[in-house]
Amino acid sequence: MQRRRIIGGEIRIIGKETKNIEEQPLELGKTTEYHSRKNVTKKVLKMSSKEALEKGVPKQTLSDMKKRLRKNTKKFNWKTKAARKLLR
Repeated sequence: MQRRRIIGGEIRIIGKETKNIEEQPLELGKTTEYHSRKNVTKKVLKMSSKEALEKGVPKQTLSDMKKRLRKNTKKFNWKTKAARKLLR
């Protein structure tokens, strides 16, 4: 193993299941990425309708998502098309 030069950016949690990470080029797009539910929830609740529209999510959909998140975070379905767009 040799040292690699990296430029700091955002912190991404990729999990310990990543195989042969030393042999892969330094691209996180190919690895499995995990998001903290708490951080993602805060991000969506703070998101403006303008930001959501830029990501392709209508204002009403964002409003409905925020209501459901405030009601019950654990039962919220993060696998919907709109939720995945917001996580990009």
